[in-house]
Amino acid sequence: VQSEIERARLQYGKSVGNAVGYATRLLNFLNNDKVTMASYHCFDDAQCFGVIQDDTKLPNWYMFEKMGEVLDESTHYYKLNADNDNKVTAYGFGDSKSIKKVVFSNLSNQSAASSIGDYKLKKLWSYGDDNPLPDYGTYLMETYTSLPSVIPLPKEVKGDIEASVSLEPYSIVV
Repeated sequence: VQSEIERARLQYGKSVGNAVGYATRLLNFLNNDKVTMASYHCFDDAQCFGVIQDDTKLPNWYMFEKMGEVLDESTHYYKLNADNDNKVTAYGFGDSKSIKKVVFSNLSNQSAASSIGDYKLKKLWSYGDDNPLPDYGTYLMETYTSLPSVIPLPKEVKGDIEASVSLEPYSIVV
């Protein structure tokens, strides 16, 4: 049996890395013909699964808020193959005529660049960074249900139109 302090030190569920992983898992369901519906339904939870905790928005909140905007604007999903070295997955969203937004996910511990054929891309926002589990192994709170020490916000990006996008480790870019 672990002590409360040891459980707190090993807490990673309320991290940006975990939020990126959850969002990518849900996006992967789109590529599975057997899945017809998916949801993330743990709203207020102090253990590590919630999107809020005691009125504080957790990384899951910010990730799903931004992904919800992409889904709300889209009526169609397009299965895409990202041009990269298999570090990045890509998902296309738009209307019946064309792709309007591409969601790129990098779950590796290295930066990556990715493109989609001859498409020209412009970054709109990103979430995640090269320290996906900032409290893991060093969490100094008394209990694992305490709030994380770092809750990053999605980064709005004013990018140029380019042939590829760069992604930080453990991040999602639109």
